[in-house]
Amino acid sequence: EELVVGPQWARASSLPAFRHFLQRVSEARSQDKDKDKDEQGEGDSGFVRVKSFVFTAESIGPSGAPEILPLVLPGLQKLCLKGNSLAEEGGKALAAAVETGKADCLQSLDLQETGLQLKGLEGLKAVCTAINKKPLQVLETLCLSDNWLGDEGIGVLCDVLCVSHLPCVKELRLRECGIGDVGIERL
Repeated sequence: EELVVGPQWARASSLPAFRHFLQRVSEARSQDKDKDKDEQGEGDSGFVRVKSFVFTAESIGPSGAPEILPLVLPGLQKLCLKGNSLAEEGGKALAAAVETGKADCLQSLDLQETGLQLKGLEGLKAVCTAINKKPLQVLETLCLSDNWLGDEGIGVLCDVLCVSHLPCVKELRLRECGIGDVGIERL
């Protein structure tokens, strides 16, 4: 029920096959959506429902994120992008998926060391704006560690750190984010 994806799948030569696989999984999820699941987590399609995607470090980049994230996110409970440089483009792809409701089932989102702070925090701003428009109602764990957000980034994040946007968050990880006294006070 957890799928770990390494860099070999997100390379240009493998991307079409991986995208095709993800489209098949997405179609199976859609077919099974309204059907009862047996105890094994399988529906009539015969696909085991993937609840967790872990992309190992450097397996998805800013250019691959717009193609892959919309296919991965629907129905997903855990997404780990730790060590993958999303930067602005990848942050915007994640934001688009959040805004269209594709991330509604996410309970855990690991964005450790993803470069969301690059280019004036544009990736982080995009994700937070999307959460502002379409709250993540079941998200319990959010990890932003090792992104140098600083006090400005914490200010952006604090705009969505509230019951109306992230009502179930129990764990917020902000290790090595360059937070100063102003940011700590804001939190």
